[in-house]
Amino acid sequence: MFPNLTTFAFQVAIYINSGKIMADELSVACRKKMKMGSFTPTLLPDFPGMPDEIPRLQIQTEAGFQLTMSPARIDLTLDLAFGIENSDENLFFENFYLLLDVLDDFPVEYSRVGILRRFYHVMNNPELLLLKCFNGARSEGLSDFTVNGVYDANVSGLNCKDVYSVSSGVIRGAEPGLVALRDLNVNPGQGIINRVKVINFVQSANALLTDESIAEFAGAR
Repeated sequence: MFPNLTTFAFQVAIYINSGKIMADELSVACRKKMKMGSFTPTLLPDFPGMPDEIPRLQIQTEAGFQLTMSPARIDLTLDLAFGIENSDENLFFENFYLLLDVLDDFPVEYSRVGILRRFYHVMNNPELLLLKCFNGARSEGLSDFTVNGVYDANVSGLNCKDVYSVSSGVIRGAEPGLVALRDLNVNPGQGIINRVKVINFVQSANALLTDESIAEFAGAR
C-alpha cells in the first residue's frame, strides 16, 4: 500500500509575455493588498544586459510565503516544513487571486502559467518501497531511487506538460522519507492567456495534483 502523503508546498508561476513591472511598486502593492505576513523585500536594480530570468524582487515572509518577480515570470510559493492544512491551502489560493488583482494595475500580458504541489512522507528506507512499486530488480546496496514521468495533457483548453516525480530523500534536513512532486505547466506558443484562463487553468490543474495521482503513477492503487 502506498503511504498517505503530506503536502508541504504549493507554487504558482505566471509567465510574462510583454510589459514591465517595477520591483519596488510591486513590493508596495503586495504589502498593501496581500495576506502573506510581514516581510522585508530584497530588491535588485536592473543593469544593462541583465538576464530576464534573474529576480528583481524577492519576498519571504514569516508565514511561509515566498514571492519572486523577474521580467520573465512571477512565482508565488507557500512552503511549510510540517505540512499544509486546509486553511493554509485556502490562504495560498486567496493570495494567488489577490496577486492577480495586484497585477491588474500593471501593463503586462501573460503567456503561460504553471502550478506545482510538493509532498512528503516520513519513513525509513523509502527507496525499497519505490523499488517495489516500480518493479526494480535489485535492492542490494540501494541507497537512492528516483522516478520521473512527463505526459502531454490538455487542461482547460490549454496544452501542457503533466509531470510526476517520486524519490527517496531527506525531509526537514534530517528525516528520511519519500518526496514527490506534481506539476502542470502550460506549453509555450499558445498566445496570450488572460486572467480568466489563468484562473480556470489553476483551479482545474489543482484538482489533478493529488496524492492519489502519485499513488496511481506508482501503480500502488
